[in-house]
Amino acid sequence: MAKKKKNKADKKKKKNSSKKSLGVTAWIFIFAILLMSIVFLPSTLLLTLGMLPTLIAIVVVSKNHKNKALTIGAMNFAGCFPYLMDIWQSNDRMATVMHILSDPMSVVVMYSAAGIGYFINYFVTRLVRQMMYAGAERKIKSYENEKKNLEERWGRKVRGDILLDINGFPLDDNKEQEDNA
Repeated sequence: MAKKKKNKADKKKKKNSSKKSLGVTAWIFIFAILLMSIVFLPSTLLLTLGMLPTLIAIVVVSKNHKNKALTIGAMNFAGCFPYLMDIWQSNDRMATVMHILSDPMSVVVMYSAAGIGYFINYFVTRLVRQMMYAGAERKIKSYENEKKNLEERWGRKVRGDILLDINGFPLDDNKEQEDNA
């Protein structure tokens, strides 16, 4: 009895220790991100405010439509990138960031790029859906034509709609007529 209790306690300690190591790894990762965001503060500020539509899309979009958040994010980053280049090329980076973020046109450009990403996703998904539907219809028509050709070549039995006996053999037309009468 004492050994069983001890084994259970050891298992709990192992589970807790693995959770702690994962927690330590996560805290190190968070610390590294915070440190990098402080070191690159001007870029962090611009991307944090400029990429808000992407953050909202990530939170709002369901798991089945993650491509929408990816499309919005890519276009949103494309809208932010020219301003990032301005920051990286300037001597006074914080003043450049404040100038960019205080200019309404730059914010409109960043957010409009995210809107363009939304419309790209909207129209491309519908276009792909229509193309797949048209392809499926073409396949169905080709299968029906093939079925017609096989029926002309081999007769009515290849359709698969004739009655079978207990052993799986087709019933004769005469027997079907007798059974129906």
